[in-house]
Amino acid sequence: MAKRKSKQNVSMLGAVIVAALIGIALAMVMFNDSGTPLPPPPEVEFNEDYDDTWGKLPTAAERGTVSQILVSWTGANPEVTPKEERTEEEARKLIDEIWARYKNEPSEANWKTLQAKHNEDASPHQMYPFPGRYVPQFSETAQTTKVGFARICKSDFGFHLIRREN
Repeated sequence: MAKRKSKQNVSMLGAVIVAALIGIALAMVMFNDSGTPLPPPPEVEFNEDYDDTWGKLPTAAERGTVSQILVSWTGANPEVTPKEERTEEEARKLIDEIWARYKNEPSEANWKTLQAKHNEDASPHQMYPFPGRYVPQFSETAQTTKVGFARICKSDFGFHLIRREN
């Protein structure tokens, strides 16, 4: 009886080894680089119209912190240098696209990526506590945005996409 159990263990071990070898062979075929690069992801257009009600509080919050992505246009304000020459209309189109990209993936990581790429504020990752001494449009939008959401306002500096942090 003991001999029979030993033969079963050996055949079971053999089956496991064969299965492992087949798995390795399949993995090599599936994940082997053929030398041909993958095609780039398709260019996605964000044509969704801006919705100011997305994340808007019915009443202003007393305290909180926000961050922003500022997009300006050529000649808007001497304190802001746009990353590229653009008109006010082009700046509006860009801020709407950034908003749509954030709305489609409202994560902190996505926000930081968008900030790094687009923010024209002198301090791109600065946090702004409120209440504070900001232009009225910025203050009003900051105080009426829900945590984790982002909304747009326009000021003399350009278009602000304001994200409520807390």
